Amino acid sequence: MTRDSTDLTFVIAAALQALDGLTVDDAHKRARAILMKAAELGHGGATYHLHTLDYQIRDDIAARVRAEHNGRNVQQLARRYGRSRSTIYRILKRGASDEA
Repeated sequence: MTRDSTDLTFVIAAALQALDGLTVDDAHKRARAILMKAAELGHGGATYHLHTLDYQIRDDIAARVRAEHNGRNVQQLARRYGRSRSTIYRILKRGASDEA
């Protein structure tokens, strides 16, 4: 069996290996079972997009930035979270409008 890195079975199996320490074969079997159940539940034929890790954790980073902001540490926050100062200001502005 060829394992193409774009195949969803491979992606799920790799995640199962990393998360649960499953062997390659066990992870692949479990991933296949997950996909079969998803198809059985009516999710077959659908197209899904897997966001980057950066995208998935952005809300968490924004919450941390808002919690750690003291009015004078924008540059420090930008460095800590690998964002530009303008992005930090945008995060803070959005937080202020959400709280209003």
